[in-house]
Amino acid sequence: MVGESKLKGSPFLGFDLAHEFYDVDIKAVKKIRMWERPTTIPLAPKFILGVINLQGMIVSIMDLRVRFDIGQVEYLPTTVVLILKAGEVAGERILGIIIYAISDVIDMGDNNLNSPMKNF
Repeated sequence: MVGESKLKGSPFLGFDLAHEFYDVDIKAVKKIRMWERPTTIPLAPKFILGVINLQGMIVSIMDLRVRFDIGQVEYLPTTVVLILKAGEVAGERILGIIIYAISDVIDMGDNNLNSPMKNF
C-alpha cells in the first residue's frame, strides 16, 4: 500500500464512474487501452469480465460498476481499460479496470489527502 506521504505532490488520473469522480495515482497507471472483449473465465465472479494478453502477461479485467452494483453496464467504442500496477511488497501485480470516461490529470500538490482504502 502506498503511504500518504508518497501521494503528496503526485499527479492523479481522474475518471468518472456512474457520475461520481474518482482518481488514481498516475504512477500506478501502466497503460490505457481501447476496449476489447476479454476472454471469459469459467466460474469467475460476475465483476471479473475475463482476461486479456498484455505483452505476454495475463491481466484480469474488472468492471467496477458491476463490482459495486452501480449504474447501467454498457460497453461502447469509447470505453477504455485502465491497466494498473499494484503491490510494491509482493511484487508487481497488474489489474485492468473498465473506465467509461477519463476526465483529466490532476496535480494535488501538497493538499491534504485521505488515506487510501486498505481493503479495495
